[in-house]
Amino acid sequence: MEDCHTAIQIKIINDRLEREANNSLREKQLTSVQMHVLMILLGEEGHALPLKEVERRLHVAQPTAAGVVVRLEQKGFLESKVSEKDRRVKLLRLTEAGRNQCRDCISHAQEAETMVREALTEEEYARLQELLDKIILSLGIIPQDGSCRDSGS
Repeated sequence: MEDCHTAIQIKIINDRLEREANNSLREKQLTSVQMHVLMILLGEEGHALPLKEVERRLHVAQPTAAGVVVRLEQKGFLESKVSEKDRRVKLLRLTEAGRNQCRDCISHAQEAETMVREALTEEEYARLQELLDKIILSLGIIPQDGSCRDSGS
């Protein structure tokens, strides 16, 4: 049986960072996945984004993405409409409340990044980024336009 120690370590790190994010976001009645959707839309600078693209960037199935979107709409953080060009396409756009929520929550993402960076030297951190990128590509995961490092989250 192959050694799966590395995969377990990555899972432990992910779980801890997600737990920290969810604890920080709880007061805003958001989850880390909901915040991720808002940050994706924030990066679109006011342009509507198809739900299908949000699914792709979250790496989740349509029902999961749709459920997150419904909850964010109910909270008033985003709005959706059917595309005039293709009635099968649902377009998403941040509301002003959603933009404000993103601005308030950027510090949470920066805190998580700081936790990782403080454990490593600059050289180690740069190497970690290279290695993570290599693993992501080898798994066939298509990086988002504007990677996490470029968006400040």
